[in-house]
Amino acid sequence: MRFREPEAAALYFRNQPGTARERLSLAEHGFSLRYIDPKAMRAWCDAALIGLPPGTDAPTAALLYGYAGNAHRVVGEFTSAEEQLTKALSLAPGEPRLLDFKASLLFDLRRLDEAAEALSRAAALRTNLVDPFAQSATLLKTAMVLDQSRKPDAAAAVALSALKTLAEQPVSRAGEELERTAIQNLALYLTNAGRPDAALRVVRHSRPFVALGGARCELRMDWVLARIAGALGEASAREVFVEVRKRCAREQMLQEVALISLDLALHLLSASPLEARAEVALVGPILNRLGIPEDSQEVQLLYRILESSQPDVDLVCELSRLLYAQRKFWAV
Repeated sequence: MRFREPEAAALYFRNQPGTARERLSLAEHGFSLRYIDPKAMRAWCDAALIGLPPGTDAPTAALLYGYAGNAHRVVGEFTSAEEQLTKALSLAPGEPRLLDFKASLLFDLRRLDEAAEALSRAAALRTNLVDPFAQSATLLKTAMVLDQSRKPDAAAAVALSALKTLAEQPVSRAGEELERTAIQNLALYLTNAGRPDAALRVVRHSRPFVALGGARCELRMDWVLARIAGALGEASAREVFVEVRKRCAREQMLQEVALISLDLALHLLSASPLEARAEVALVGPILNRLGIPEDSQEVQLLYRILESSQPDVDLVCELSRLLYAQRKFWAV
């Protein structure tokens, strides 16, 4: 790539049209930064659209608008994200990447039925394209939507389907990373579906493979194990939750710290409601550090939970779902 900074690329495109390949390379570079530097992602994707010639071919223009819309979504600019993605899909309604981007936005906006519909269309298109890795990624997103829609059994079935598809492919780094995500999510959905024994079998069978994914991958699996232990009613669950939360805090994984606190609150609720309330209260400062505004649904829900000395189970679960939907490191 010829530009070191997005500002330089923007200046270049203000003065000359450049080529479609140059613009797409900027947007693709921005997309590669989605987990590590979302603001830079947005800057690169926006630069790729500056001075876009009116005669640009529809497939190229659609992808450029799609990458920009997804970048705006990642930084929480949902209105502009929807505008860009609507424009992208008007130019290329049959492009599965754009449908994936739109589904991610709908997921963030909690429009889960619409997200599932977009993912279903993307999956059908990818079946025709014979792209097993992209197809599996779409299936894993579908499973996330189903789990968030309180259909964990269906989510587990879809995640298992993705895992079987991945297991049939030649060995590759990208495929193995996706496979580890599928394994961890499958165990989580089985636990949510009230099948912790089946989840534990998944974890035990795959633990050596998952460990090859590195420290963070192991940390996520330990979190899943804490959830399983809690679902099985094991006394060790509390200790495991606390230890995993400490490790997440050391890694500055604030959203995960908040989610684990809510998991621990749910685990403690029946035996010790005051301790459970104290765990929920720990989430407040984290929401503030994450920049979640006072008038947000998450903060208002937190206040409702803390109004009582015995937190409401359904409200704690709903807050957990809202925060889980914002997490990025399990996104595909």
